[in-house]
This record gives sequence, C-alpha cells and structure tokens, in this order.
Amino acid sequence: MSGKKWIQIVIAYAYHVLFILLGFLLMHSEYNVLRDISIIAGIIYFIYWIVINRKGYMPWIVYLHFAIGTVIELILNWSGIIPRDGGFFPGLAQLVYIFLLLFHVAALGIANLILWLIDKARR
Repeated sequence: MSGKKWIQIVIAYAYHVLFILLGFLLMHSEYNVLRDISIIAGIIYFIYWIVINRKGYMPWIVYLHFAIGTVIELILNWSGIIPRDGGFFPGLAQLVYIFLLLFHVAALGIANLILWLIDKARR
C-alpha cells in the first residue's frame, strides 16, 4: 500500500478518534457544541477529501477504513458507551448525531463515486 493511502487511512481514523473523545467529553452536557464542531469538521473533511483527490479519486480502501471508523463510532453512541445527552428528551440529540454520521459517510461515498466515475471517463 502506498504512503499516500496510509496517511489518508490514519487521517480517517484520527477523525473518528477525535469525535469519540469529544463524545465522551461533550455529549452529555454540551451536545450543541459537539454537533456544531462535527458539522464544521465534516464540511472541512468533505472539502479536503475532494481537493486532495481532484485529479483522481480516494482509493476505496481509504473509504472502507473511514466507514469502519463510522461504524465504531455508531456502535459506541447507539449502545450508550458514549454517555447519552441530557435535556428534556434524553438521547434525542445523540440520535441526531448518529444521523449526521450516517449522512457524512454517505456524502463521502457519493463524492468518491463521482470522482471515480470522472476518473474512469478520463481514461
């Protein structure tokens, strides 16, 4: 596996590790901060994904590792290992966060598919 792929895989896992840690720190009491950070970071990562691969596409193995990180994060949130949010409807904010994760992994997959199709058409 090339150095570029390894770096991208490490970045994908680092992204999820960061949000797992933030989940433990912020989910219960500061969900709004966690949600806002995740939306901003998701947009930045999406733009990074496209820019870094503008001449081709992200290798699918990198996307697979990002998806694995997403599944780990989903399991930790869904099972309650990451503490549920407080508030009037406990757990609702965590459910919204789970949907944001699913949206993010789907958006990256669609973007990568489009980049792959463009790359294939060029060749």
